[in-house]
Amino acid sequence: MKNIGLKEVIQNYLQAHFLGEKSPYEERKQFLSILYRLTQEGRIKLAFDGKFLEGTIEEQVQLYYDR
Repeated sequence: MKNIGLKEVIQNYLQAHFLGEKSPYEERKQFLSILYRLTQEGRIKLAFDGKFLEGTIEEQVQLYYDR
């Protein structure tokens, strides 16, 4: 089993669920809740197209939710 980091896990999830098929609502809700918590704790910063997102954490997570 390959050991992958948080960045790869998030990247893989986003590619599989946001660039392809839509994931079930509860699964998306749980994933976005984890993104929110990790951002709140300062463990990750959200970015899009190589640029960090601006605004509150809620606004940043909402951008991913709206996709």
